[in-house]
Amino acid sequence: MTLPCSYSTVGKIFDTYPMMGSVTNITSAHIAGAIGAEQAFVDAKLAARYAIPFSPVPPLLETIVTDLATFRLLTQRVFTQERMNQSTWPDAFKRGIEMLEDLAAGSMALVSGSGTVIAETAGATIDTAYPWSNTMASTPTMNEGDWFAMTVATSYA
Repeated sequence: MTLPCSYSTVGKIFDTYPMMGSVTNITSAHIAGAIGAEQAFVDAKLAARYAIPFSPVPPLLETIVTDLATFRLLTQRVFTQERMNQSTWPDAFKRGIEMLEDLAAGSMALVSGSGTVIAETAGATIDTAYPWSNTMASTPTMNEGDWFAMTVATSYA
């Protein structure tokens, strides 16, 4: 299955880590797969607050997805653990995850390429700590007394 990868490009990954193409056997398909996986992660983190997928892509999300995809490729296919510990990529990964957490929590604004704040969707007001139902706003047809009478009547029948 091919995941959509519109939040970053193969070229942006090569710009971010130029040696990716010259000293590895990583192909454009590998890079597109990593971008798609990270885009799916970003969409899952932000779907409760924003309409996804983003189009056009906010510059911050482009940066986050590019960094996360590069980190994914480096950790899975290029760097040893010792080399990774000596690089700055773990810090870039942590910074990207922290920004996503802040965006998902609403403590950080998501800004478009033109400098306007991207509006949250109506779904962002739903309290995700509780199950949601499409009948939540309906009025029950049975009151508490009816339920009690029905329970007692069926319990002793």
